[in-house]
Order: sequence, then C-alpha cells, then structure tokens
Amino acid sequence: MKTELRLMDVTDATAESLVGLSNNLISNEFDTGVANTLVYNEMSDVPVSSRTELETLKENMMVLKDLSDRLSFLSKEVKYLMNLK
Repeated sequence: MKTELRLMDVTDATAESLVGLSNNLISNEFDTGVANTLVYNEMSDVPVSSRTELETLKENMMVLKDLSDRLSFLSKEVKYLMNLK
C-alpha cells in the first residue's frame, strides 16, 4: 500500500476573513435574540460564565487561525527538509 504525502498550501486570507466575519457578527446588534450558554473554564478566575454562540464562534475562529498558522509553518519546514535531500 503506497501512501502519498501531500502538503497543503494554507493561506492566511481564509482564516483572517473568517475571523473578521465573526468579529462583525459580534459587533452588530445580533445579540438580542441569541441565547447564552453556560461555559465551564477550570483555569479561569470565574470558572462558570455565560457566553453567547457568537462569542464562542469568535473564540473558535481565533483557535482555527492559530492552528492554520502552525500548519503553514510546519508545511514550510517539511518542504524545506524535503529539498535538502
């Protein structure tokens, strides 16, 4: 069974545009009909807090951008190492 190694070209534009979209949604007046969700964060000063779905989306988009940046860096490093041989 032969496995191919494919390296993805990750662009920051997609992640940044999604983060911008979530920021715009939160900054607009969409909070009136959005239900709050109780969130437990063990390491926080206030372990139980209330968060809207849009705030959760914004946090998830920031994590996604961070992971995308890490994947991009790793992809470049692997390409560099493959060119050494």
